Amino acid sequence: MPCRETPSRPNSDATLERMARERERITAQIDDLLRARDTLDRMVVTARAHRESLIHPETGAGKTTILTAAAR
Repeated sequence: MPCRETPSRPNSDATLERMARERERITAQIDDLLRARDTLDRMVVTARAHRESLIHPETGAGKTTILTAAAR
């Protein structure tokens, strides 16, 4: 860090600017990762519902089955 090795106002300003840009870059990466995770979460929900409909086609996706006492 230039502000530590050769302290001066210009070096300090440059270091602060560099740290601000790095923080913005990291924040953008975090935002991208959060969007990717949210998309993946939605895909997992859809895939699980589809899988469930294949395993139990009688209930179908999004349908509710009411079991009688004999069926339980």
